[in-house]
Amino acid sequence: MGPFIYNTVAGRGLLTQKSIQDRINHLKFEGFELPHLWSNSIDYNEIQHNIESLIGSVEIPIGLVGPLTMLHEDGQLENVYAPAGTLEGALVASMNRGAKAISLSGGFTSEFLHQRMVRVPLFFLQTKEVALSLAQWILTNSGRIREVVESYSNHAKLIDLDITVRNTEVHVGFVYTTGDASGQNMTTTCTWHGIMWIKECFPTETTFEILDVIIEGNGSSDKKVSEFLISEGRGCKVIASCDLEEKVINRILRTSSDAILKCYGPSSSRAKELGMLAFNINVANAIAAIFVATGQDLASIHESSMAQLNLEKSEKGLRLSLTLSSLVIGTIGGGTHLDDRQDALKLMKCQGSGKIERFARMIAGFALSLEISTYAAIVSGEFAKAHEKLGRNKPVNWLTRAEVTSDFIRKVLNFTNVEALENVKFSELETEKGILTLLAKRVNKKFTGFIPVELIFATETVQALLKNKPTDAEVLKGLQLVSASVNSQLAQLIVQHREHLEYSNCHVKELTVYRWLSAQKNPNVPRIFGVYTDEHREIYMLCIEDLSKQHGIFLDTENTPEIWTLEAVNSALRAIASIHESARNDSEFMSTIPTFDWNMSNPLYRHLAHLVDEDYSDVFDVKFVELFDDLVNSKVDETVWKTVVHNDFNPRNVALQQVDTMNRPIIYDWELVVQHYPQRDVIEFLSFVADNFTDANLVGFLHLHYEIANEKQEVSHHEWLNAYRHTILEFIFTRCTFYVAANVVIEIKFAQRILKNALRILKLIDLEIKQNESL
Repeated sequence: MGPFIYNTVAGRGLLTQKSIQDRINHLKFEGFELPHLWSNSIDYNEIQHNIESLIGSVEIPIGLVGPLTMLHEDGQLENVYAPAGTLEGALVASMNRGAKAISLSGGFTSEFLHQRMVRVPLFFLQTKEVALSLAQWILTNSGRIREVVESYSNHAKLIDLDITVRNTEVHVGFVYTTGDASGQNMTTTCTWHGIMWIKECFPTETTFEILDVIIEGNGSSDKKVSEFLISEGRGCKVIASCDLEEKVINRILRTSSDAILKCYGPSSSRAKELGMLAFNINVANAIAAIFVATGQDLASIHESSMAQLNLEKSEKGLRLSLTLSSLVIGTIGGGTHLDDRQDALKLMKCQGSGKIERFARMIAGFALSLEISTYAAIVSGEFAKAHEKLGRNKPVNWLTRAEVTSDFIRKVLNFTNVEALENVKFSELETEKGILTLLAKRVNKKFTGFIPVELIFATETVQALLKNKPTDAEVLKGLQLVSASVNSQLAQLIVQHREHLEYSNCHVKELTVYRWLSAQKNPNVPRIFGVYTDEHREIYMLCIEDLSKQHGIFLDTENTPEIWTLEAVNSALRAIASIHESARNDSEFMSTIPTFDWNMSNPLYRHLAHLVDEDYSDVFDVKFVELFDDLVNSKVDETVWKTVVHNDFNPRNVALQQVDTMNRPIIYDWELVVQHYPQRDVIEFLSFVADNFTDANLVGFLHLHYEIANEKQEVSHHEWLNAYRHTILEFIFTRCTFYVAANVVIEIKFAQRILKNALRILKLIDLEIKQNESL
């Protein structure tokens, strides 16, 4: 038997048509044929925030519950309905029976007590005295803390800080209201920024040190059951009550109030003996069914089902009340944005903002309906028979996909003859999105990415792409989100240094470059048909040639270096050198592109070096922290000039078109463009294709670029080599180490390969420098 091989699934962490198909192909290769599971009617663009590694979907039937009569506080009656998603036979029928019994008895009333979301970070201190000092300091500065945390959300309001000191640990309960969202992610974000502020300010203002802090010390009962949820509550606390008439109990429920009460006392006593927290019959069934249908967090079902059912004799027959202490729900956020979930919420008249209270009241009413029916069925002996019979939020007016019409495209086409445009045809499928767009998709819901269109002019028909870009803030938030899954300190460092990273202003930089490239009529870029911006609506759109429709084109070859022959690489180096030279001689254009200085974010890149050393010591034969010190001490001679560089120049962003016997490189995706040394683009490209070449080939490429770019012999070969060395060290720490570190969360196939190649090229450059010095 050979060694066990762990096969990584392709496309992990991505949610695109290609990655979905890659995962399905992987399963087919493993011997699985699951066509029904792979069948999927959900638009993957709508669930970018809701799932990873998508392969399909399962359909859950939705049953209609109602009408249930709801008695409002003003005395008005309303017949209400609920969707119930379930595969449990008899559940919907039982809910409807209970709803009918309540309605025929005059309806249910409800009381909404509060909505609150809790996050309880844990602080570690040196002594109990310091712990008590921190507790007092937090209470004294509660107003400042409130101001900090609330600045990170439009909806979260900090209403209390509940502090518990245990020896040298301090548990701080951040208690919020969160509007119409359940608020779990929202309050986590707010609390994180709050504890970072405390961690910074408390030592400064008191001289005491905080040893450590974690975002949750298990004090919030998040997705758990506890006495805390009963006494304090998390989410919404709501009570639904009704008075059942004896005749209705007899006719509809097939039992009597006396029979139900006879069972209630002993069963509630037994529940206490067994340590059950609260007493109810099967509230979880109703909660789960409505949660599934309306896009709620299914992991919150059990805490939301912490319910107390109370029964007592009344003049009419039987008085019942059901208290839900911790109903974690939202009418916005989570999965509520999906079209079918929106319809489910519309059915309950709970769609959108301002509906959280109504939603809670209705869930309580329908849960009470199920309690009544199920308990009656148990008491009457119908429970088993029934199963046998039936068992079976944003202020910006973002661009929407619907607005992208022929008339809209005419506004975009400002580099071509718009008057000659006769018609526009849209493709039904969007193309693959770039990495930055995919990062942004994790944190926004607006329309971004590519739309393939066919532009029909009087003289030609053009296959084009509309590309609507996310803003730099959205990209950085997506990057932070991924980083937080890698290492919390990494995420914090990205936030701290965001203004100095290459991603800053990425939504504007690419448009600027394409405007310039269009004027240059450069043959090594896609045809550009238009650039359109609307800052107020955050529209940053390009219309460019659809390269995927061109004959003999190779796209996205970052994982297939064998495509790149000696001649093809030479062509790519000549193409980028031509752009470098044109930009260098255009001072007006150069002034529009920012200069990148990695040293402004030194702590971030040093931390990445530490992460790679910790996680990949068995993969790489270098100490990256020591190599980073080499970068810190590296200098580039002032004779080496800077220009506008692509800064993401690799086979993912360089297509290769074979025309007859010639190779034509086509360079695109300029989001990360900066002013830098031209060597930066060369070493990145070579790091991606080095597998296909000998050391002598790689040295030959370096010499070729030197000869092309230094035609006027302004810079000595020695200084040019030093600049190669400096930029490859930069590339290793500003790009490669992040690729490798992020591979824990998002599979980046080429991450380790290009880092190894970069280290190989670094050794070749060092050898060249030594040989040059000996001459």
